[in-house]
Amino acid sequence: QSSNTFGSYGLRRNNIAVGSILGAGRLFLSVTSGHYDGWRSNSGSFSTHILAALTSPLDESTRIRVTATGAQNKFSIPGALTQAQFDSDPTQANAAYIARRERRSNQVGRFTAELSKTFAAQHEADVFLFANPKVLARSERNTYRDFNRYHIGGGAVYRFKGAGDQMLHRVTAGVEEAYQDGSILFYNLVNGERGDSLRTNKREGAETFGGFLQSEFLLSDKLTLTLGGRYDRQRYIAENFAAGVKAKSPVDEITFEHFTPKAALLYRIGDTHSVYFNVGGGLEAPAFNEVDPPPAISNAQLNSILKPMVSTTIELGTKGWGLLSDSRILRSLSYSLAVFRIGITNEIVPYNGGAYFFSAGESHRLGVEVAADLDLRHGFSLTSAYTFLDAAYDTYSNDLGTFSGNKVPGIPKTFLSARLRCET
Repeated sequence: QSSNTFGSYGLRRNNIAVGSILGAGRLFLSVTSGHYDGWRSNSGSFSTHILAALTSPLDESTRIRVTATGAQNKFSIPGALTQAQFDSDPTQANAAYIARRERRSNQVGRFTAELSKTFAAQHEADVFLFANPKVLARSERNTYRDFNRYHIGGGAVYRFKGAGDQMLHRVTAGVEEAYQDGSILFYNLVNGERGDSLRTNKREGAETFGGFLQSEFLLSDKLTLTLGGRYDRQRYIAENFAAGVKAKSPVDEITFEHFTPKAALLYRIGDTHSVYFNVGGGLEAPAFNEVDPPPAISNAQLNSILKPMVSTTIELGTKGWGLLSDSRILRSLSYSLAVFRIGITNEIVPYNGGAYFFSAGESHRLGVEVAADLDLRHGFSLTSAYTFLDAAYDTYSNDLGTFSGNKVPGIPKTFLSARLRCET
């Protein structure tokens, strides 16, 4: 099959997908390309994505899936404007961003193998492995930056499903670990291109480990209780190779860890509607530029003043679906409505224009999400979703002042999406 999308400002998106049955297995191949000139100066982008997947049963209870993906994209960054500049010409780019040709270029591959097996009727297990090489380049902050990464990992998930009217309905447990490492090279910038002067030569690595256990109990034919927890550990590694230094560079490390409990209640209203209440959260992983040390910390490669960024989510919602056989327009309708609050402790925020980051007390995200999927007659379907989100700092202060109550930057307050589809 083939699909093509066209829009304003040079928007083009093309996709070709083919599939084939190979014995008991299935082969799928997809190629997608995109181009966008952008509505502002220095805001164009292009991308190419290739996906190949092979799924095949090994026996009656075992299935294997192998996938290979590759992506390349490049996009330019127009930068921020003052209010006066925006009022004068909102399509212009920041002058410094234009002069430096600020942009990012990414080449990423991913190879995965997944093995699923059923043991008797009540036990299932999945094992997966992946390798994810990356080559990244960017013109940023008057520096040309090259990143080369390799990312490898794997994990396993076990599931037990109770039979009949057992109170212990389902148990899920899993473990996963991944490691990423690679070189970071910073050069001077000459007319927006890489210069000959190597300013920084260092290594950055990160290890993540997680394990979880979750149990689901049938308290009645309508009420389900879920209890569980997850442990996360994140370890960051950095090593600087200073020019002209023969001694081995010291390796710097920092570690974040946290245990997150989880609880949920689900009440079924008939066979097609339900209401639920969830409490959960997690340990948020900072990006590597966020763990760079501030200038005041000498002889360090990582930011030791950062604290674990922990989130706690409370959510109340309802969802359901229904057939509308008497309607001349609708065949079926599914919906979801959720009200949630995400509380964050030790939110990581930039200082001095992003020169380094620090932990800034507490913040919250208070929101409402509404989604609906309408299956219309005559081959049409409509999918829509709306999100309102209020994100603000509860406690946030530094040597520049107190900013408690300010909005968290970079988070849109509202988001609306809709898609109308026709199948013939």
